[in-house]
Amino acid sequence: MATFQQEQARWWSYQRQHLGQTAQNAEQAVRDVIGVYSAHPSGPLSLHARVKSFSKEHFLALDTERNVLRIPAMRFSIHIIPRDTTHVILAATRTTLPEYRYMLLHDLLTEDEYLRLKNMILEIADHPMSVGEMRKMLEEEVIPLSDILKTMCREGVLLRIASKSLRSNALQYVATTAWLGGELPFVGSDEALRWLAHEYVRAFGPVRPSDFIWWTGVPAKRALAALSTVDTVDVGDGYRLLVEDEKAFRAVSS
Repeated sequence: MATFQQEQARWWSYQRQHLGQTAQNAEQAVRDVIGVYSAHPSGPLSLHARVKSFSKEHFLALDTERNVLRIPAMRFSIHIIPRDTTHVILAATRTTLPEYRYMLLHDLLTEDEYLRLKNMILEIADHPMSVGEMRKMLEEEVIPLSDILKTMCREGVLLRIASKSLRSNALQYVATTAWLGGELPFVGSDEALRWLAHEYVRAFGPVRPSDFIWWTGVPAKRALAALSTVDTVDVGDGYRLLVEDEKAFRAVSS
């Protein structure tokens, strides 16, 4: 078996990840790396490293023009994701919703109470609102409001909108239907995870199966099943790369 060439892999990843500011714009950068962390300032800095003509205005336009969405994705971390792949990544990384719901709410609400509050929130969240603004409009004491909002974001019925400051993480929330004009499309979780496995190897390869398991945060059995459907080649020491990328990888140089 060939020995994995770390220096070659570094240069390959450097180019594949646009770390030389080679992406044409921030939207292409987000798409090519699947998504970046949402938190400020790490999100803007991740894109600044990949886009030469990057500015605060370009970054904020991603949100205001609805080109990207902020969703709980890999390892439950909030990511900035291209709008047209949001539903796929959400489905691929989502836990079983009832289990996740009760984990978040710590049994502070019954399911009927949760559904009642969820419907109330969706009615008022027709524009981006802070948690404080939402609490005032609900006109009742909702102790686990933040947990309810997190659960709704996992369901895909509520979206986070970031602060206009690149240093602030003051989030607002808005109903998905109000922000996008409709619900997110449906895709099965297994199909979505297979797509994500291919995209992961494309964007981050060469990788080991254990890397994909850690990155997604989904159970190992599901992750490995999805990864087995991707056409890969071992480029040394168990590191996998898309078959279609092997020739280019072998030829890469600084």
